[in-house]
Amino acid sequence: MRKHAVGLLALALLGASARAHVVLAPARLAAPPFRTVPAGRARALGPRARHGGGGGGARMVGAELTFVERMIAGSIARTVAQTLLHPLDTLRTRAQAKKRGDLPGASAGGGVPPAEPLARTLCRGLLPQVLLAGPAGALQFATLEYARGLLTGAVPSPAAVNLLAAACGALAASIVRVPQENVKQPVQAGRYPDALACLRALLPDGPARFYRGLSSTVLRDVPWNALSFCFFRILLKAAASVGLSGVSFDLACGTLGGAIAAVLLTPFDVAKTRLMTQADADGSTPYSGTFNTIARVAREEGAGALMAGVLPRVLYLAPLASIVYSVFDWVSAAILAAR
Repeated sequence: MRKHAVGLLALALLGASARAHVVLAPARLAAPPFRTVPAGRARALGPRARHGGGGGGARMVGAELTFVERMIAGSIARTVAQTLLHPLDTLRTRAQAKKRGDLPGASAGGGVPPAEPLARTLCRGLLPQVLLAGPAGALQFATLEYARGLLTGAVPSPAAVNLLAAACGALAASIVRVPQENVKQPVQAGRYPDALACLRALLPDGPARFYRGLSSTVLRDVPWNALSFCFFRILLKAAASVGLSGVSFDLACGTLGGAIAAVLLTPFDVAKTRLMTQADADGSTPYSGTFNTIARVAREEGAGALMAGVLPRVLYLAPLASIVYSVFDWVSAAILAAR
């Protein structure tokens, strides 16, 4: 019964996310976080909101934001997206942290009673998610825009500019995201009862302990941005070649591109989760380094263990970029309208 409830929740979240994209904006991966608005609405938002000055038909939401306003919009967008999808993130973490051979339903560290209500289990680690998703989003969008400004003109291909800027944004966000994950994931996996208990356990080891799994996070996130964008472009061309176009097909191509990239990079995600959730109270760490962890998991548990949690990971990542950029668009428009 519990498994059926989890499956229904995952499907409901994905459906809600998909509806949100359709209403707010089409999918865009590694693309500029702006959307076009009809000229009539641009006039209603005031002269500063119009893109260009002549007899054009549209302007770009976000193009007129200040640096600080972009950080605010990015912060809100990331917080909303990750909070909405948090239950799927918890399912992914628990599946990846649990070694093959553990008792069914057992948590990674045994810190959570098996009889814990499902709703409470799915909300584990929500506090660090909510508190730190905003700063990570602010860093990501601010760095992305700064890098885009530096690269535009220096790099001839607009697609390459977007890819490189997105990579810079992901790297900057990892400054906050890696400590966030090191506090959040052990709680999700059941190693600690709450985020404060996890924080107290990690603090004696100093700042470096909060950056365990940094390399696996970078090897997961930066290629995901690039691969998602590449698959999106390939699928978009394939759809156009058979006469399919429009917002719905853009959304489908973006979601599918993100899903394919998520599947391919799941082994790095498993390595990251194992590194961050492993028990080291006895002074030893069974995993050390990204590739060492991948090799050890494959050797001890079989290659299939490297794909643990792939379904909730896909359900989480496929709509994530669309939600982030859609909320960014909405907040940007609200900021411009309030001027």
